[in-house]
Amino acid sequence: MNVESKCRNGLQLFYFDIETTGIDSEKDKVITIQFVNLDFWNPQMAAQITILPEWESSEENILKSAWNVLMEKDQWDFVPIGFNILHFDLPFLFSRFRTVLGEDVSYEFLDRPSLDLKATFVLMNGGRFKGCNRFIRKTESGSVIPEYYKRKEYAKIVNYIQNEAVAFHEAFSELRNRLNMS
Repeated sequence: MNVESKCRNGLQLFYFDIETTGIDSEKDKVITIQFVNLDFWNPQMAAQITILPEWESSEENILKSAWNVLMEKDQWDFVPIGFNILHFDLPFLFSRFRTVLGEDVSYEFLDRPSLDLKATFVLMNGGRFKGCNRFIRKTESGSVIPEYYKRKEYAKIVNYIQNEAVAFHEAFSELRNRLNMS
């Protein structure tokens, strides 16, 4: 593991996100899982985003890869960070792990570090959830993804993912600067 890419306390932060065909984890599926290493001390996105697309293999295969990254690695080698990951992305994945892979995520995941910036952005937005996503300057809403998927417009999905990752990284860097942590 590259020592320079680790935070000063030794953990690896990864922007982590998923795209799905809907919001019901019992019937909708995961169509992409994406992540990129965030260098906490570098305001530039130094690495290429990894995108695991379901249409190139299967939902089962990308879920197996996510299981390996989230559950099999040392907890400090992959610390997921994102917006609303504790209320949507991770619970959705855990439900799909159970449904598709037959793997249950028990309380041991609660011992693993993660960082959800939703609460921080809510506080920065005067305590209101509505509008707090303005801190992540996305060019379009994720609600377009299921329609792109139905029409097999995979390049548009990949473009959305790449733009969202850059927008998140910019928001993360701005937050770090506001907190005077640079």
